[in-house]
Amino acid sequence: MKKTFTLMLFPIFLLSSIVSATTVDVIWQTPVNVTVDGNNLLKTSGGSGWNADAVSLQTIAAGENGFVEITVEQTTTNRMFGLSDINVNSVFNTIDYAIFLIPGKRIQVYENGSFLGEFAGYDIGSVLRVERIDTTVSYLNDGVVFFTSGVASTTELIVDTSIHEVGGTLSNVVLSSPTVPEPSTCLSFLIALFFLTFRKKLPQ
Repeated sequence: MKKTFTLMLFPIFLLSSIVSATTVDVIWQTPVNVTVDGNNLLKTSGGSGWNADAVSLQTIAAGENGFVEITVEQTTTNRMFGLSDINVNSVFNTIDYAIFLIPGKRIQVYENGSFLGEFAGYDIGSVLRVERIDTTVSYLNDGVVFFTSGVASTTELIVDTSIHEVGGTLSNVVLSSPTVPEPSTCLSFLIALFFLTFRKKLPQ
């Protein structure tokens, strides 16, 4: 007589890694007047005006923590990025929680078109972030919170953008969320499922 066993430990280990927070390059969709290059955006048409944008394919699920983050590569153009529940249009005043990068290395915060203040400057290489923890949205410059929103956030969120001048860029845009698995993790999970169903026969 023979008996079988199922290999469980390896899949369980991989499943635990999937539910941890993952940071991935943003995949852009619905681009308007911009050229997409990986997780970067460059405004290439439309003249001067808030008429250029793209939004992320990935989302931060409702009620989950997460953030969008960019690495600054220029200080000479006007552009905004942040988080929204839906993509309304290319205009900045439809971004729910937005950082405004202004020439002269200044930062402002806007929420749905409302100006909420001007804060510490930025430079080439600065890492700027809009982050939700629980229901609170915060704005960070190189890991330091410089403003906290008074408007609670509970809905699903996407990365939302708006660029004013041709030549304006948003670079190295990444999204972090527990439900955004890395491609390598997805492949490992499929392999784990195979092992989950694999049964090896052993002699009595």
